[in-house]
Amino acid sequence: MAVFFHSWIKNGTNITLAFHKVNVHHALRGFMGGGVAAKWILALDVGQRKTGVAVGQTLTATARPLAVIRHPAATLEAAQFAAWVAEWSISAIVIGWPQLRDGKEHPLAPAIRRLADKCREAFALPVYFSDEYLSSHEARARLPAAKEVDAMAAVVIAEDWLAAEERGDSMGSSQF
Repeated sequence: MAVFFHSWIKNGTNITLAFHKVNVHHALRGFMGGGVAAKWILALDVGQRKTGVAVGQTLTATARPLAVIRHPAATLEAAQFAAWVAEWSISAIVIGWPQLRDGKEHPLAPAIRRLADKCREAFALPVYFSDEYLSSHEARARLPAAKEVDAMAAVVIAEDWLAAEERGDSMGSSQF
């Protein structure tokens, strides 16, 4: 996505109005707002058959859906996320951690732990778990009809984690 902005350029006694086209994605990745650079996170909503993927950034604490990977959780590999890690200059990975109501470990927990391990090793990045309780429910509320709920659930996970980080609240987030 591109936006245009203008600036006044003074050359001697002449002042010129210049218009600049800027790719928003690149502007947020680099210099912005007096030298404040956004840090990007990759958020994952791991499910039995599909995994939602989203990218979020710290400057505005917002996220956007990227894709849905249609592979069983047990077969996910870090390499499936490598292109996004490189493209977005990812600085951390956040994986939704499913909780059962009775406090017992969710059946997906071993696969999620294994994926977190592989991502940490492959990318040398911190990997965080974030409580994903009701993330799919909130994703359905945000989407019309039957769109890609899994990617939107990853957006919810990213935004929840970013909001907690902004508040300095580590509840619901733990580094792996």
